[in-house]
Amino acid sequence: MIMNKKELRKEILNKRKNLTNKYLQDEYIYKEVIKRIKDKKCIGIYVSMKDEVDTYQIMEYCWQNGIKVCVPKCKNHTLTFHAINSINDLHPSFFNLLEPDNINEVLVEDIDVMICPLVAFDSDNNRIGYGKGYYDSILHRCKNKIGIAYDIQRVESIDSDKWDIKLDEVIYMK
Repeated sequence: MIMNKKELRKEILNKRKNLTNKYLQDEYIYKEVIKRIKDKKCIGIYVSMKDEVDTYQIMEYCWQNGIKVCVPKCKNHTLTFHAINSINDLHPSFFNLLEPDNINEVLVEDIDVMICPLVAFDSDNNRIGYGKGYYDSILHRCKNKIGIAYDIQRVESIDSDKWDIKLDEVIYMK
């Protein structure tokens, strides 16, 4: 039986909150992401919070290696991406998300790799996000869409809607 997205989201978020080996998985994911972005000029990446896969180490790598880091800002039920030079360029906003100021906007089409948050994913790279559709509103314009997740976020199958955008890859520790 396939759960509806709302039930699945609740179940996976609860499992993720109680995950105990996050550090080991974060390290694995970090190393795998670096392999894919080391020759890129510009990445889009979410600013991790709570129990999401840590993205701060990835951003630090980029800054140290001359890769432009662009992070999302919620705007009119979609996302815009803005280049930042450090964590200090972020400020609390809605839902306690850290967001950049409304400067240094970069077009999604100019981002080489988009690293996406997700709640759940399946073997076909379908994803379930947090349910607001922000990433689905921009993913169709992205060149390379990579999700990062913990192993417990993988599910057998996701019943996708026509507006759901598949990822090119999901990195997780198998």
